[in-house]
Order: sequence, then structure tokens, then C-alpha cells
Amino acid sequence: KGGADFESQLDYAFMLTTARPADELRKRVFRNLYDSQLKEFSADATRAGELLKFGETKRDESLNLARHAAWTTVASAIFNLDEVITKE
Repeated sequence: KGGADFESQLDYAFMLTTARPADELRKRVFRNLYDSQLKEFSADATRAGELLKFGETKRDESLNLARHAAWTTVASAIFNLDEVITKE
């Protein structure tokens, strides 16, 4: 969801979690993270599959395995930003 290209998908993810689009610095950081993870998961499909085994929902097999795993790491990083974490 969120569009066909990385930037629009990242903005969509950011909007859902922070109620605003990502700034240029975060776009670069998350693009670098995505690219490095995509490279690693493309080279090691077993590792990508292991990552995507977690959770209650079965993996959507129509999604590219390496891209799905790379986006999972990006989503995890977004959820761990200080501005997303609820603090009491």
C-alpha cells in the first residue's frame, strides 16, 4: 500500500505512525536501510523466510520475499523511533 515507489510507500508508513510524511534525512536513512537489507535478503532467502515466519498472520506469498523482509526491517525501525513510542 501507499504507492508504487519506495518514497511514497515510506511517506504512507510514516503518515500512519507519526501523522506526517518523512523528512529528507529520514528518507535517506530509511532508503539506505532498505537497500542494504534488500541486498542481504536477496542473497539469503532462507534468512528472509525466517524473519517473515514471526507473527500470527501467514505471509502473503504473492509478495516478493526479499522486498517483504526488507520492508519488515524498515517498519520495525519506524516503530522504534522516539516519536512513535508511547511513553508514560
